[in-house]
Amino acid sequence: MEFIKPENENLLFVLNNFYDCKATTITQITNGTANILYTVVCSDQKYVLRKRNERYSEDTWILFEIEYLHRLKDSNLPVPVPIKSRDGQYRVIFESGVYRLYPYIAGNRYNFDSPKELKESGSFLAKMHNALSGFEPKTKKLVPRFDNPEEMSVILNKYIKNMPVTDQKNKDIITHLAKMIDLISKSFTDKQYNCLPKTVIHGDYHPANVKYYNEKICGVFDFDWISIQPRLSDVVDGIMYFASYRYETLKGEDILSLVEGYEFNLERTKLFLDSYMKTINLPLTKQEIVELPWFIKARLINNRVDALRKIPLNKTVEMLTVGIIEKLEWVDRNIEEIQIYLEKLI
Repeated sequence: MEFIKPENENLLFVLNNFYDCKATTITQITNGTANILYTVVCSDQKYVLRKRNERYSEDTWILFEIEYLHRLKDSNLPVPVPIKSRDGQYRVIFESGVYRLYPYIAGNRYNFDSPKELKESGSFLAKMHNALSGFEPKTKKLVPRFDNPEEMSVILNKYIKNMPVTDQKNKDIITHLAKMIDLISKSFTDKQYNCLPKTVIHGDYHPANVKYYNEKICGVFDFDWISIQPRLSDVVDGIMYFASYRYETLKGEDILSLVEGYEFNLERTKLFLDSYMKTINLPLTKQEIVELPWFIKARLINNRVDALRKIPLNKTVEMLTVGIIEKLEWVDRNIEEIQIYLEKLI
């Protein structure tokens, strides 16, 4: 086979010297928002080589992830456990890069027009949560509260100082977001957050991190943000990213595409939640149902605010303003019906 020379010669060195993998083909899959992925063909075997962001690569994060993946694998869930290097490690550090080699899992992208795949997305999330019930990793990975309003406020204020906002409508939207963050902080305190049922969540459950075969999930990926958090965080991601109606093609490497290009959908949300609740061993509690709107609003806003560090300054206004008010208003209009629906499923 013809060898396609990669731009970075380090890839070849890592494969040849740490994995005994004589690559015949290396192809960059995507330059993601945090990591870079390559498909690698060695003889007749296919792999994925991941150059991992240093932000997510400290020892505790790696070890915690390995425990998590083995737990899911032992529960017969399709997750790619990293391949050990020649010296028995689950990662390779070379020239300031952190590399991991995974078995390749073939599959298709999520079909937003398939009710079966939507229901599968809900039931699969419940299966992951079921598998992790009672799971206490030996490694301690300390990650603070997801979508923390205090952190959001600090970051937003930092960017506002240099943000090129000239349109009054956009100014009003950003002011509204700042007020909403303050309201979340007062109405959904750390105590309320930490009293909710927790598990090891995926933390980034969206269609760009999942593959399907015959309308079933055959692979789930990207475990950078697994941590012990309220399970409701994963459920909210399911509502936002699987149950929504997407009016533009999802590009996993494009953070603007991920957070902007969709609309909430009530009936699809019910379908996702119904599938989750029918599969989960411990149904959502009444308190989780009460706190659901705050989780959604915090997630909506934090996804925009946290993404500011990944985009150029001239895109910050678009990131914060496009479609956000409509999404927040949708939550206000529909949350009571969603809560009543969930209470019937308990």
